[in-house]
Amino acid sequence: MRTTPAHWENRPRCERLFYEALEAIGAEKTPDELLALVLKTGEVNLACMALLDAANTGAYGDPVPVTVPLTIEKGPSSWSAATTCTI
Repeated sequence: MRTTPAHWENRPRCERLFYEALEAIGAEKTPDELLALVLKTGEVNLACMALLDAANTGAYGDPVPVTVPLTIEKGPSSWSAATTCTI
């Protein structure tokens, strides 16, 4: 299942904040202005995480616990005579 356009309604907001934050790096800002930007960054981060969650669960469904075997099995050897180097 692909992400519907409704899931992308916050994307421009995320992109706008990226440029706003880059601009703020080189600008003279008061501590109150920087605090407001940091708080806004947190809000937009939450919106971006919601977009990622919607895309992930839309594509793969809700995660469910599974039983994983804990036994160690013999696998192929990574060493072979062809991969050794002799001088």
